[in-house]
Amino acid sequence: MTSVASGTYTFTGSTGTQTITSNSVTVGVNMTVNTAGSTVSLADNLVMDAASVKRLGFAAGTFTANKDITSAYFTDTASASVKTITMGSGTWIAGSKSAGTNVAWGFLVGSNTTINANTSTIKLTDSTATDKLFQGAGYTYNNVWFSGTGSGAYLVSGSSTFNYFKIDQDLTVKPAAGTTQRIAPTFGKAPT
Repeated sequence: MTSVASGTYTFTGSTGTQTITSNSVTVGVNMTVNTAGSTVSLADNLVMDAASVKRLGFAAGTFTANKDITSAYFTDTASASVKTITMGSGTWIAGSKSAGTNVAWGFLVGSNTTINANTSTIKLTDSTATDKLFQGAGYTYNNVWFSGTGSGAYLVSGSSTFNYFKIDQDLTVKPAAGTTQRIAPTFGKAPT
């Protein structure tokens, strides 16, 4: 079941914690966390309608996951505002990319963002022939997995650090010119 709505749902507030409970309903709107001074957290797995390119954006405040999230793409929507994203232990699946900019994961350098990667996995699964962007912005990530059946390349910008960096067979992943991607020497079983 998919929720029927349009536009963007923005979480606002300056105190306390707001909790998202989706009850296994696919969310059919864009969502933005804009809660300077307060927190938005997940009570269960969040699935956004990737087929209709719905995104989870971060403008201000604190977002705490600890659950799985599926979205078309993830993005920093306000570079000047302070935000903290605690990714937890879940898998963040970006199943598409933004229209026009082709961003699958988009954070900007100097964006006043703190990303706590914890034991999370970011999995990019776009299946189109268009190139898509992973804008890491110099942050440290746990596991990042480039997947999907598309022929378009994944372009990685921002000099970031990764605990584990997985590329599925027959995919092209290219670092942007002038960037350095650091991969920690982690060996063993790939994330699932």
